[in-house]
Amino acid sequence: MAIDSLIKILQGSISPAVLISGFGLLLLTKTNRLGRTIDRVRQLKTQLDTVVPDKRDNIIRQTAILFKRSRILQVCITFNIGGIFAVSLTMLLLFLTFILALPLEGLIEASFFIGVSCLIISLVFFLADISLALQSLKVEMEQN
Repeated sequence: MAIDSLIKILQGSISPAVLISGFGLLLLTKTNRLGRTIDRVRQLKTQLDTVVPDKRDNIIRQTAILFKRSRILQVCITFNIGGIFAVSLTMLLLFLTFILALPLEGLIEASFFIGVSCLIISLVFFLADISLALQSLKVEMEQN
């Protein structure tokens, strides 16, 4: 393999590699948010047994919002992982195209499109989670 071909392979792999790194950081953020949401539900569940009856409805409302957030974050994380998979596939297809001279341009374009689409969908769900987090905070503030 000539050095020129190797340079082309490396150049073609840089953008998807940076995209995967970004996906990874977003995934870390989302999984941390999911963990905190689950911890908060457990904390509220413990409080539910000892709280006075008039504050019970408030805790139940918060718990419902937090459960909904957990589901939204699950979808968000799923699309994030799907994006990582699609961009990884893009890198593999690029490598196969350069090494084996296979005509895979259509598959490369499709997998990259799917990866970026997964990123966009994941970010939309992430915004929905942020909105629900603020709604949950509002319910908590009503309690005090």
